[in-house]
This record gives sequence, structure tokens and C-alpha cells, in this order.
Amino acid sequence: MAKDHPFTIVAFGDSITQAVEVPEADRWPALVGGRLAERFAQLKPVVVNAGVGGNTSREGLARMERDVLAHSPEIVLVEFGGNDSTYEPARSVSLDEFKANLAAMKARLDACNGAEMIVLPFPPVVDRDVFTRDHEKYKPAGGPDRYIEAYRAAARDFSRTHKLALADIDPPLRADMAANFLPDGVHMTAAGNRAIAQTVLPVLEARVAAYLNS
Repeated sequence: MAKDHPFTIVAFGDSITQAVEVPEADRWPALVGGRLAERFAQLKPVVVNAGVGGNTSREGLARMERDVLAHSPEIVLVEFGGNDSTYEPARSVSLDEFKANLAAMKARLDACNGAEMIVLPFPPVVDRDVFTRDHEKYKPAGGPDRYIEAYRAAARDFSRTHKLALADIDPPLRADMAANFLPDGVHMTAAGNRAIAQTVLPVLEARVAAYLNS
């Protein structure tokens, strides 16, 4: 790391990462950035929010050079999967392609500057509030949330297979769905963003501490 280069973390994902539903200061990447800046001031850590609402992993991969690699990050938090399950045939991403896209993201990080990849499975959704809840695609699985679970499982498996850190934001969000979710059943309240930050922070703090001691 160059002397004048801050320790850079990119939060790379979809609308869950972008979090435009709440003020910028309440978005989980900003909360994480503030805490890291306090604890690791000597590194001048910066958290870049590279979330784009509606993105699938395919669409994320297509913008990786511009929105991730251009920042020369030390760590990249990767959060995709929910939009991959869309009912739109032209945009839908199969489980096999989803896994391949995660692998391609890791390969690009390895080839560029060896940035560490941390995996965030997609959070739960509140079926009764999701506008696609009655779509035929999701009925065999028992609803959108259970359909998306296959993508969450694939993300967890990918982290284990490649020995990557995992920040599993699903369980803490599921613990209080009423407080953590907006009426659309998908996006987070300020409380939900805090729950994500509280889950991500210990994982990141451990990795940053390891970097300092390396």
C-alpha cells in the first residue's frame, strides 16, 4: 500500500448495499466506515459504497472495473443474489451462473491487486409484503424468500470453498423483521442498516487488524 493511499474497502452490491431508502449517514457502509475510522485512524480507512439498486451479479460483474477495481481496494464486500432470482427472463441469473459470477469477481480481485473478498449473502425478504409474492416462478419453492435461499446457500458455500470471510447478514435481520424492513418487504430501515453494520463490523475489524499485524 502506498504511503498516501488510504486503506480502502468497497461495499459492492445491489440496493441493499446502496441503501438509498435512508439518509446517507444511516446507511450500513457509512456506519461501518465511521467505526473503522475511529478504531484504525492510522490507516485512514475509507469505505466506498458501490451498490447499485436492482443489480444482478451479472450486472455487477460488468461494472466491476469502474466501480471496484478503480479504487484499488484492500477489501471488497460482495453482496448479490436477490435480483438474480428475478422473474424477468432476460435478467434472471441461474444458480450456476451466480456461482460463476462470484468466481469471476474473485479472479478479478486476485489478478488486479489481491484484494480480499468478503461474502455477504442476500438478506431475507418479507413474503407477504413483496409485490412478486404470487408470481408463478416462486410458488414451487414456497415464496420468494425460500426461492432466494438457494442463492444465499450458494454464497455461503462459495465462501467456505474458497476460505473467504463470511458476514452472514440474514440471521440478525430475520430476528426482527418488523423493525428491520420497510413496507416493501425488501429494503432496510435505519434499524436494519444498523443490524447489517453490527454484523459486518466484527468481520472487517478482524481482517483490518490482521492486515496491521502482517
